Amino acid sequence: VKAQNLQFSAAITADTTAALSRIEILRGDNIQNTALLKILFRAKLILHDRNEPPKALPQFITDEINKQPTYWMLDELFKMLVIKDHSEDLSDIANLAAALAPAFAKQPVNQRYLLRLQIRGLIANNNNSLAFDLADELVHKYPNSGDAWKLYAIAAERLKNDIEADRAWAKLAKSVPKGSPQWLQYVLKRTALNSRRDVAEACSLLASAGAYKHLMETDIENEFRLWMKNINCQ
Repeated sequence: VKAQNLQFSAAITADTTAALSRIEILRGDNIQNTALLKILFRAKLILHDRNEPPKALPQFITDEINKQPTYWMLDELFKMLVIKDHSEDLSDIANLAAALAPAFAKQPVNQRYLLRLQIRGLIANNNNSLAFDLADELVHKYPNSGDAWKLYAIAAERLKNDIEADRAWAKLAKSVPKGSPQWLQYVLKRTALNSRRDVAEACSLLASAGAYKHLMETDIENEFRLWMKNINCQ
């Protein structure tokens, strides 16, 4: 009961240091019940996530990994990242994913997921140069991954590297059926990029998209009409 109360209070208490001390006292009672240990561990995660400085949680994760954590601890850490992945706040996700990555070095699927999280977090924090470098690593490791190429394209766009961004969107467009919503989105992404450097190519892209105008959803059609209006195609 004490452990469950601590997990609840961890989310609302103002004194995170005192709450962490209470958890350590409980853990000192040589608890063997895994369910109770999980509750205490979750409470510690919540408290370190709320604690100052902002890097308190990544450092906690690094420390736990260095202690060779049990399987369930790694499972709890991974679940926490998945929850954060689905939240709107990605400000600390890159540091958390980087801290957790060494524990999953021999698990390619999880490594790939953590690398994607790092890139998304770096983009969210406008750390675009490092995001692009990691995205380049990701597409080389997983050249057939659409998610990898999307992140590469977005990072390249952030760096105003139009050539690489266009190359990535073109690769993505080739991976989906022509006329599909995804294909139209990718073609319009390429249109936006080429409108700044190659108007003839932008017009060619608009023409190819126009052949599937009858399949366009409202938002795509509105964007298509806007580009038709803004680009002087002869």
